[in-house]
Amino acid sequence: MKIANLLFAYKRSEHTARVLEALSRNTILPQKLIIFQDGLRDDKDICEWNKVNRLINSIDWCDHEVFVSAYNQGLADAVVTGVNYVFQEYDAVIVLEDDCVTHPAFMTFMLQALNQYQNKKDVYSVSGYAYPVDVQSNGTDAYFTKRISSWGWGTWKDRWIYYQRDYRMLGRIMNNAGLEKDLHIWGADLENYVRGNIYGTYNSWAAFWALTVIERHGYCLSPYKSLLRNIGLDGTGVHCGSAELIQHLYDEKRFSFLLPEEIKIPDDCEQTFTDYFSWTRPEKRLGLYNDFLIRWVDSATNKRFKLAERLIKNGISKCVIWGKGKLCDLLMKELEDRIQILSIIESRPVEKEYRGIPVVGVKDIPEEAQLIIVIPIHDFSKIEKMAKEITRCRIISLEKILDM
Repeated sequence: MKIANLLFAYKRSEHTARVLEALSRNTILPQKLIIFQDGLRDDKDICEWNKVNRLINSIDWCDHEVFVSAYNQGLADAVVTGVNYVFQEYDAVIVLEDDCVTHPAFMTFMLQALNQYQNKKDVYSVSGYAYPVDVQSNGTDAYFTKRISSWGWGTWKDRWIYYQRDYRMLGRIMNNAGLEKDLHIWGADLENYVRGNIYGTYNSWAAFWALTVIERHGYCLSPYKSLLRNIGLDGTGVHCGSAELIQHLYDEKRFSFLLPEEIKIPDDCEQTFTDYFSWTRPEKRLGLYNDFLIRWVDSATNKRFKLAERLIKNGISKCVIWGKGKLCDLLMKELEDRIQILSIIESRPVEKEYRGIPVVGVKDIPEEAQLIIVIPIHDFSKIEKMAKEITRCRIISLEKILDM
């Protein structure tokens, strides 16, 4: 089977150098490495863009080919174009982006998986990335899910032909009871990405690949521990912002992997992924916020509600707020000059401050904080679980403050 490696790059020279260097140290090198460099979007990027161009043209450790786009396509269009190009000649593909630093055994895992499941037509994707979830071991080094990963992934030509950027697909899935259940488990976040494509806040190819696999009842292979580290969550990427992501990584040498023979999802996997992906539709989220605002206004009007006073009575003088937006603005106004707001927490912070308050990642919750007030009440249980792994600070949803 002919298998090509694809690498997508643009202007991040340091990231690209680390990715290439790690790939060159894999125990198995690519049969063919094809690099797509996107065209310039802005003249201010030209210095870094040129550095990347020199890097990818200086590769001397494997057979390679470089394509430079005449215009800026953006990552979504570049990935689809690149994968379609590879499948004109190759049977399977392994895809990396310029922030995926591979373990030396990444290629071993990917090639072994692509060969082992070549004729298993219900397996649509394999990935070297492991979602940061705890799934009970099945006695092998990997397990099946129904969710693709877009970091260090691979597929076959005869499965990629079903890829479609069809906006009606989401509706078809949601109107089918069995598929809607799978969407709830494996694609809870996908509706937001599809809507984001429409509104212009996202430009995702991967959401449609994930939906395609769900609609076709496909399976995806994932290792229990990740064979790559994503280094792009540092504010330099287009979609990922800045964040500290928990990544369960292999640290030992591996020369082969034991992969499952039976295409079966582990018993605890569905609940684990249901908890991992947030499933709150935008209209439901808006309803929750509106209901809360009505309660807040009613409490303030009829009960002389003073949020700051309630916190002070409970011994709170310093807090952090999890999440931004209109409710955060109202909360900040309520606490002004009474309760010290140490920081705003976001899972993937992009800006450094918000209305004069530092914005930090999950792992940077100040030690002196006495209380974390969670704005996204629809995701409270997920956020609470995440925060408890990091801090002993008390955690409360904004909604529950009304009951203090």
